Amino acid sequence: MSITFSRSLRAIQNDRHTPSVAILVLLGLVLAGWMAWFFVGSLPVYVNSSQYEPAKDGNVVAFFAAGDLAMLRPGQQGKVSVYGNNNTPTLDYTVEVMKVLDDGNPSALIYIFGDAERLANNQGVIKIMVGKTSPARMFWNVRRE
Repeated sequence: MSITFSRSLRAIQNDRHTPSVAILVLLGLVLAGWMAWFFVGSLPVYVNSSQYEPAKDGNVVAFFAAGDLAMLRPGQQGKVSVYGNNNTPTLDYTVEVMKVLDDGNPSALIYIFGDAERLANNQGVIKIMVGKTSPARMFWNVRRE
């Protein structure tokens, strides 16, 4: 014995699914935009050093890892952030790489646009932008390591 549900069958046949299609199109556009940014977008690449010591002429000699030092070139600019007691930056100075030193230590001579003496008495982090890369390439390089 078969029972027909005429109202239910008519309701299913008249359903147009327009809200579902609109949501799928919107999600597809968001995904396409994210994928375009992932492969074409640009993120800065930094090298960091928290080990430095004052040098002559108000400069600072900063010590970097050997792989990071290979990416430094004279003229590159960066930033030094000096941290206070509560781990928040209290001073920010602009820096410029003057010369990559070749004295056996992985170090570079950094010029401070500011008070180098004050920097020498506090703990800070030197952060220098060495290039840009796409998020996909950055992800790939991290996975290979």
